[in-house]
Amino acid sequence: SSRQAASDMAVQLDKMGVSFETSTSLMNDLTKTLGMSMGEVGETIDQLSGLALSLGKSQEETMKEFKDSLPILAGYGKNTMKVFKGVAAAAKATGIETSRLLDIMGQFDTFQGAAEAVSGLNAILRGNYLNSLQMVNMTEDERTRALIQAMNATGRSFGMLHKYDQKAIATKLGISD
Repeated sequence: SSRQAASDMAVQLDKMGVSFETSTSLMNDLTKTLGMSMGEVGETIDQLSGLALSLGKSQEETMKEFKDSLPILAGYGKNTMKVFKGVAAAAKATGIETSRLLDIMGQFDTFQGAAEAVSGLNAILRGNYLNSLQMVNMTEDERTRALIQAMNATGRSFGMLHKYDQKAIATKLGISD
């Protein structure tokens, strides 16, 4: 029955523009990596479909982004989808690809990486806006929100900053574009 459900789901996703390769690979990852039942896989795919619509993205693109982010986000277990939604929304708002945003937030996974990034960012922003211990313990979407809130707390937008401050922030975050 699981095989039939997976087959039916793949056909339905194909009608929505999701390739068989993406859908079958995603279903495999959800069942094997996150230990989901086919019912839970269906619920997750429904959530991804709604997310794609709300972000104005194609079903294929959103499903593929989620699948590609699983190696990083799977550690959140049942909260993986919640974290991904936050990251995907932040990626859309910032114009940074989801995978690139996850890479940027990955520097806060270690105490050393977080301490280096936070101290540099606080110096550039001229205040004590971020805390390295808190950043280590946050999810990727919470880290993104914390960075945005730190910028907002300065009372200036990124566009209002001096060219060299913008470059320094981008360099500290590992953004080359």
